[in-house]
Amino acid sequence: MDKVFRVQVSEGTQEACRYATQLDLPASLGECLKAQKRAHVSDPFQAQTEVVEVYQGPVTTEMLESGNTLSNLNTLAAVLSQLDNTQEFALEGMLKIRQEATGVQEIPVSDILHMADNTDRCMVAAHIWDHLALGHLLYETELMPESAARLLDVTKAGSEYQNELLTVCARQWQRETKGVFVSQGYVEPDPEFLPFLLGQEQEQEESPQMGMSP
Repeated sequence: MDKVFRVQVSEGTQEACRYATQLDLPASLGECLKAQKRAHVSDPFQAQTEVVEVYQGPVTTEMLESGNTLSNLNTLAAVLSQLDNTQEFALEGMLKIRQEATGVQEIPVSDILHMADNTDRCMVAAHIWDHLALGHLLYETELMPESAARLLDVTKAGSEYQNELLTVCARQWQRETKGVFVSQGYVEPDPEFLPFLLGQEQEQEESPQMGMSP
């Protein structure tokens, strides 16, 4: 598995910080136990685990709330390490939707896991980074409202008027669907999954376990 996070493990007390040990995740159970032993952790449930570096993927250190256990972070790292490019694309969009809806950077690990297990519930469009490009996509795929599409049918391709109309229609579409632009392009969520992404409901299914296949 590719490594996703580097974490620092310590007992959590000021005196024990000098024994703090760093570990790359995902890691095996044996590696986790060795790291806790080197850090002089007597009770794994009381250990302090902090993400100090992110090697890859859309999850950032700012998203991870304090107080996560080594086990939870290791599970998250294992799941993220197995996502393919399209799944990472979708997850980045879902994380952005949640942050913009709540105004909070931190997202519970359980919610990130649930998102990672539902990346197929998003439409992704690569290289669509602005409203004009989105407007063209909607028009070409016949998703544009009929009244706007009829206007576009009789306007000169590439004209200022056509570009303005495409942009206006795309902005309206994005507002209604809660889609977002991210590093790889445009992500639009399944309407039925949207309440969860907006933080309006909790996940109904169990979070995925280590070893989830993409």
